[in-house]
Amino acid sequence: MRKAFILSSLVAVIGLSFKQMHWPGGSMIVLIGLVALAVTLIVSGVKAMGKTENRPLNGAERIISAFLLIGLFFKLQHWPGAGVILVLTLSTLSIMYWGGTWLLLGSGQAKEVKPNLVGFVLGFSYSVLAIGILFQLQNWPGGRTQILVGLIASALCHVWHWYSVKNDDSSYVWYTDIGLRVIWLFGLGILFAL
Repeated sequence: MRKAFILSSLVAVIGLSFKQMHWPGGSMIVLIGLVALAVTLIVSGVKAMGKTENRPLNGAERIISAFLLIGLFFKLQHWPGAGVILVLTLSTLSIMYWGGTWLLLGSGQAKEVKPNLVGFVLGFSYSVLAIGILFQLQNWPGGRTQILVGLIASALCHVWHWYSVKNDDSSYVWYTDIGLRVIWLFGLGILFAL
């Protein structure tokens, strides 16, 4: 699954480069890469929802991210319906991050998850970052400010947590769980803040 994710991401990035340079076939390469990436995310999301050792919302988060990629492609191609897809997916992700951070980043089952300050700040920063990306994509005012607040808050939270549990081996699982979110959200946030 990881190889399919990396390969489809690479095809999408190559297609975006072709599209940026206005070379022929760029749109088709982006389409192939993003559809493959969306299918990979949906399949991994469905598999994650079926496993009891996974966090409860991880599978749903992957499936919503797949639809977000489809919305981004629609927006890139100026197709109708892009705004609706982006509003629905990014708003849903924002609600999930704000209200369900302990379920997304917790240690195991929902009944074992204990709320803490790090989870609260991360949920807030990820939620603000998702809404800021939505505002920036829709050309609504205030998008860059929200992205900046989300990036700074999550960066400070990650640094604080890293220093507070630097010698704890159990924190490795926590950082593995949030690694993709950090790359995904920071990448999108920086991309749309520029």
